[in-house]
Amino acid sequence: MAFHDTTSNQVMAFLTSYILIRRPNNNIKCEYCKEGILGPEDMETEDLEETVRKSKEMLQDESARTKGKGKSNVKDPSGKNTEMEDSDIECLKRRYPFLAEFSDTFIRTTGPAELMKMESTSIKMVDRERTRDCEEKMANNKMALAKEVKKLREGEDNRWNILHPARFLGGPACQASRLWKLARGQIGLSGYPALACFDMGACGLAGVVTPKGWYEMANPASCKMALRQFSINNCGARTASGRNLDRSDEMGNIAEMGEFKLAFRAMRTAAHFVRPWDFSFVALESFLIQSDYGMPAVAGMERPAAFLTKFVDYVLSENSNRFRDEESFLTTADLKASWDSFCGAQPEVAVAAAKGKAKAAKAPAKKPFEGSTASRTLNICYAWNKGLCPKPAGACVTAKGTQLKHICNFLPDINKKEEVCGKDHQCKDFHKIN
Repeated sequence: MAFHDTTSNQVMAFLTSYILIRRPNNNIKCEYCKEGILGPEDMETEDLEETVRKSKEMLQDESARTKGKGKSNVKDPSGKNTEMEDSDIECLKRRYPFLAEFSDTFIRTTGPAELMKMESTSIKMVDRERTRDCEEKMANNKMALAKEVKKLREGEDNRWNILHPARFLGGPACQASRLWKLARGQIGLSGYPALACFDMGACGLAGVVTPKGWYEMANPASCKMALRQFSINNCGARTASGRNLDRSDEMGNIAEMGEFKLAFRAMRTAAHFVRPWDFSFVALESFLIQSDYGMPAVAGMERPAAFLTKFVDYVLSENSNRFRDEESFLTTADLKASWDSFCGAQPEVAVAAAKGKAKAAKAPAKKPFEGSTASRTLNICYAWNKGLCPKPAGACVTAKGTQLKHICNFLPDINKKEEVCGKDHQCKDFHKIN
């Protein structure tokens, strides 16, 4: 059976000519095109000789190319394949991880010597990377963020038992205010579907958040969220009619600083579960810690926790307004100015300041320094100088047997603690002491 074009045109041309010479019948059909092939009787002698000559030359060229350095799928006479198999490439990629960045075609066309050189270079680069400072590494990583764009595949996610791999990407490195605005464009004003099944127990805050708190936390644009919704004293509380407290005005106010700190920690943790992109709660917490929870403005107040609760509710309302208006949240620096303005508009601050001044005016003035008494390490009887030692001189000893001297322990210069008066009189009768 003869063929026109199969694996190699050159080889089959020679074989076809050979078969036609040996089998001089004209009934040969090509298996592919089903056309007749001319036999020797249909060809001129010169044409036949020319065809045979060309076929032999082509076959010689094909043999020379196969035995050369070129890569092909044809096996050489020794039976060895000159091209890598797919399994070989997979083995190389497992053995040398740096090859995973290259295509199979590149690996096939690259000789073993070149691959070994690439491996050596890769090892040197890794060693140099290890010796660099952390600051330099992070700076290079920051510069590479713009080029390293990951393509995410589509998938399913239900926030419960099916989580998309995109949830476990590295945290966004952009500005927190930009992340806030991007979330506004994605979420809108409706917020998330409200849930109350977050694992607060893992953070030691199980049963601290009220259902109203979870409901308002789900919508960043809500202006009804208040700190009292995250107080443990309001969890499980009911009205006189027996229903749950669903309204903030029905909940009890926060009266103690311990309750305030616990409620704020519960609110910040709940926000981390519901709105991981929202850093406004972290900014507010940083401000409270840096200002020592409003000191000294709330120092003279009878209920400083209630005043701080009022300020936190004001910040929550302001941030919700900014979210609706697509503006950035109040940062820690912004909260310092907001705190000054808020305190200036509250009468409690002025009342507390007036009480503090009155208390300072009533306090007795400190007497000027007129001297002091020496330390007991000088073996001087302190009780004798106060007129309280009943023992005679020479018989006054401590419980350990150390003898104490009955001399004046007045210290004229507090910086010279060993230069005492030392005279034979009691300090209380001859010297004034602070």
